[in-house]
Amino acid sequence: MFLLVLILLALFVPSPLFCSNVKPESQTVTVGSKVTITCNSYSTPFWYHNSKLLDTIELELVLDKVKKSDRGVYVCRGIDSEGIEFLDSSILILIVKEDRLQPKTNRVELRKTTLFQCDSGDVTFKFNGNELPKNSWVNGSTLVIYEVNYYHNGIYSCHGTDKTFLYFIAEAELIVVDQRKIQPSSINARQHSNVSIYCLSHTLPKWLLNGKMIPSNAEATNDRRLIIEDVQFYNEGLYECLGRVKVRKHYYEFSASSYVSVLILDHKKMFPPHQQVYIGQMALIKCISDIPVEWTFDTDKEVPTNVDTMQSMKNLGMYILNIKKATKQNTGTYRCIGKDEDGGYAFHSYAKLQVIRKTCKSPELKNGT
Repeated sequence: MFLLVLILLALFVPSPLFCSNVKPESQTVTVGSKVTITCNSYSTPFWYHNSKLLDTIELELVLDKVKKSDRGVYVCRGIDSEGIEFLDSSILILIVKEDRLQPKTNRVELRKTTLFQCDSGDVTFKFNGNELPKNSWVNGSTLVIYEVNYYHNGIYSCHGTDKTFLYFIAEAELIVVDQRKIQPSSINARQHSNVSIYCLSHTLPKWLLNGKMIPSNAEATNDRRLIIEDVQFYNEGLYECLGRVKVRKHYYEFSASSYVSVLILDHKKMFPPHQQVYIGQMALIKCISDIPVEWTFDTDKEVPTNVDTMQSMKNLGMYILNIKKATKQNTGTYRCIGKDEDGGYAFHSYAKLQVIRKTCKSPELKNGT
């Protein structure tokens, strides 16, 4: 209780007219910091910490890395310039950085609502060390942010005291996610191919792969693109663009991400590899797979949807693309892409279909596998 009274006096009571011989009279530091307290004595000083004599007679009391036990009142007993003995004090208040604020990193989509929870009863919330932004609401130890906008991006902190009157601060980061700022949002990249991702940022963005540096075969260009040449398996993952958007003369940070899947080419997955059919005939393209597949057409375009002539079905590990009445529009390369839910295995395979016009002299087509 005596320690608490001294701390409150130091914080809220104006300084007396006389000057203290100990500097600083009060300081607030984080655990692990270096602290120096100076005693202006003309004789050998005696130092006390919370009424206990310390084993030092130096004019400067140095604490290299302060611990929780170092907090409290430091008193120097010495002789001033007029030869009068004095007992002056310095109060050391510690702030401990703790993981009390969750989630530690909060990625929130634009216009969504989110919250931070501080593991303590009576706390104060701050944003980048200042007042909370608008659309923020505090309910006890919970901070709610609704209609998240770009200006909400930053560091949030909660401040309070524990039962031993040790001050603590807990920090967490809010990252505003705007998926409109990246194109495309996902890529199925074939091994050894080249791909590019574009970030709609007002300044040159920073690129990360799975939260780390991008690999050596990925290059960020001055036109806000990320170009990956000769795609390899280590290029698979989540590419994050950390950019800035300009709103009413102010720049705000945002995050957007694109997932790149690296696909293995497996020619044995699809049959027949080449096929010819006449206009109006039915064509079947088969893909052998025990995992769900996607179909693409001619350089990763969507499969044609002409008059509901195409459908896919699964039957005993085989996916079938059924073209009931083929047209010229169906001529091209069809690609089957398979990927498991964990992203641990992926493949792609392709087959070519040619739709031709039948004449009176046209022979029966024989499609080999």
